Amino acid sequence: MLELFSGPGCRIKLHFVPSYCPHLNPIESANVALLDRFESGGAVQGGFIFPDSDRRLLTPGDLQRLSKDDLRIARNEIFARRGRYFESADLKARFERFSWYAPNTWNPKLNPIEQANAALIEQAGKR
Repeated sequence: MLELFSGPGCRIKLHFVPSYCPHLNPIESANVALLDRFESGGAVQGGFIFPDSDRRLLTPGDLQRLSKDDLRIARNEIFARRGRYFESADLKARFERFSWYAPNTWNPKLNPIEQANAALIEQAGKR
């Protein structure tokens, strides 16, 4: 079992943050969130941060522990799922690793849930 040690007497097991460890700094909190997503399958299920962002409205709470980089990926995975081309080398390389990614347009049509989620993630990235 993998454990993180965030300070004296504080052990964090991947998806469990003990209530007696309230002193996590932002980097530690982001790491715990990343590990939690990885363990729960979110980070590895098709490479998505939010595998259901095409059919479920995200909440600000879903986004609060994500880094700006993760928010950028989460927003762009919505477009990648719909086949958007990417000029950015890092996004292009990221999504080309996955068999589900089939680029075919610069301006994909998003459903209303995807539109709302992309807007919410964009706003969260401005914080």
